Amino acid sequence: MAPEGSSPCRIGSSPSDYLIQRQQPDTLLEDDRKMKYLCLVYAEESRLGSVPDHECVAYDTDIRASGHCVASEALEPVETATTVRVRNGKASITDGPFAETKEQLAGFYMIEARDLNEAIQVASRIPPARVGSVEVRPIRPIREAVARGADGHRSSWDDHSNREA
Repeated sequence: MAPEGSSPCRIGSSPSDYLIQRQQPDTLLEDDRKMKYLCLVYAEESRLGSVPDHECVAYDTDIRASGHCVASEALEPVETATTVRVRNGKASITDGPFAETKEQLAGFYMIEARDLNEAIQVASRIPPARVGSVEVRPIRPIREAVARGADGHRSSWDDHSNREA
């Protein structure tokens, strides 16, 4: 059982579980250093109906008022998707999602948080997380890197590829 004032948030298998401590106050100060994270909400479409829209809108209102939310949207059902691929300069268009999966991308929240722990805390309160999952990914500041004169290569992607090799 989680201590009072905390909420459990499962990341991966049980050895990787985090206990997220609720921080007070639940707003960001202007002078705090913030990082951007994208919270991708995944769920089986058949289970999304168990989370009322009004609950999602109420959470959206709260997260915007707290100063964490940059942008957020729910997505139409996966059968409305169109996938675009470009190979050898030629575009290929396919109706439907990129891949057949049990859970589909249902929406997103672009948030600002001081660190990954705070981003996980915010993501753990997204209502559809109860019936699906929320993937939290840091935003790669590509425009800032290019403006600083970086060479434009995907160094963070390269680093990841080198770790897997």
